[in-house]
Amino acid sequence: MYESFKISDKDDAHIYVTATRSDFFKDNKWIIKDLFEKSLLAKDGSYPLFDLQSELLGHIIVGDKARKKYLDLKDKRAKSLSNLAETKSSLEKIKHAQNHLESMQNNAEAARLFVTQLRSIGDGIAWRFLKYDRASLRILAEHDYIPPPEMERGLLEEINEFARFASKGHPVLINSITNFLRVGDLTTYDESSDRYDLIEVKAGNSQTLRTIRQSQYRDIVQKALDKGSHEIFPDIPITKTMSKSPLLTYAKSLENAMSEAEQKFASSRKFGEYLSIAVFSTQKLLELSENESARIRENTMDRLFSIGRQRTDILLKPITNVFLTVHFSRIIAPYTIFPIDPKFRIALLNGDFLIFSLINLSGLIRWLEKRGWEATIITPPTNVPISYEYDHMPKVQFWQHGSPRVAEVGADLFYLATAEFWMPESIELDLITILEQPPSQGGYTINHPNKGKCAWQ
Repeated sequence: MYESFKISDKDDAHIYVTATRSDFFKDNKWIIKDLFEKSLLAKDGSYPLFDLQSELLGHIIVGDKARKKYLDLKDKRAKSLSNLAETKSSLEKIKHAQNHLESMQNNAEAARLFVTQLRSIGDGIAWRFLKYDRASLRILAEHDYIPPPEMERGLLEEINEFARFASKGHPVLINSITNFLRVGDLTTYDESSDRYDLIEVKAGNSQTLRTIRQSQYRDIVQKALDKGSHEIFPDIPITKTMSKSPLLTYAKSLENAMSEAEQKFASSRKFGEYLSIAVFSTQKLLELSENESARIRENTMDRLFSIGRQRTDILLKPITNVFLTVHFSRIIAPYTIFPIDPKFRIALLNGDFLIFSLINLSGLIRWLEKRGWEATIITPPTNVPISYEYDHMPKVQFWQHGSPRVAEVGADLFYLATAEFWMPESIELDLITILEQPPSQGGYTINHPNKGKCAWQ
């Protein structure tokens, strides 16, 4: 897999629930909604992209400043709690101080999640800006996490350069409003040459080892962007290629399930023996008693896992929107561009739904076998230390009957198909595209024409 996560479903759920239910997040949800709606207007040319980016940047800076404030207050509460324990204060005072400490931690997580969701709106802008080029976005995201900027000289220089490009009519993005654009400070587009450039803004003429390394890395990534292949890390080379057909997904069925869950608390969908979806309206479930809520959750999850038709079927780990909210993925499209009603995209940003999706790998293979494919599953050795849960996912070799060419795919493709609700036809399209390419020691990142009823929006 090209990206690995240390996964704890319990920790992720705790962060997600406490953050989305915190006072900070509830008080600021309107900002997410407002800026998302403005991003849709900007997509249609009805709102200035420069203004939208400026507003996003401002709220990201303020949100991260709030996060730091809450962490500082948490540290002070921790010292106060320690003093209360040492002086053998009353249990009531200690509990009160403990509650304050936990509240500060929860609000700090909420502020972090708030910034992440604002950047998800920025990711939607970036995907449109780069014409939904998943491969190029994957290249640009191959960098460590970039913290939100602070109001200092370097940022002011970036803003000035950003404004200079915009004033001359040059398409430009300020990278710090996104999760994906992690190389350079600005990304510009030259329509005459159809070229994207990564701009690094210098605040002064002095150079350090850090700034030299940044420039060298930016140059390497720029070449990879121009070339369409990524060899920055020898063990994960990526080559961009294009499918002849658009992506096909069950996004419309997801939308219908979300609408149904608004009325019935939960909903589910099964697509043959290949994919299943479970959707919960978190707000509606809160209206029920714990027993009734538990019954609905259990019945819906039972249907999710009932996709396994045979005892030996291999069910892959479910993907949840909780996971995709708490963790940034370099390969999955942001919810802000999903082809579903904008009100449901906002609801996903604001934590109003819980969604599970699950692929039955054995069911997928049976579906492909009916269409003339053959497959061999390669499971990870049991005696090899594995650091990340997704490393447990098997690789599969596919080939068409009578053909010597083999397409080997692993966690990335299945992870992507699960998270984006792909139809099995889309996996088959990717297999065909891989087999049409020259043999490669690395992997392919496949783009699909962004058109049709499943096009990103």
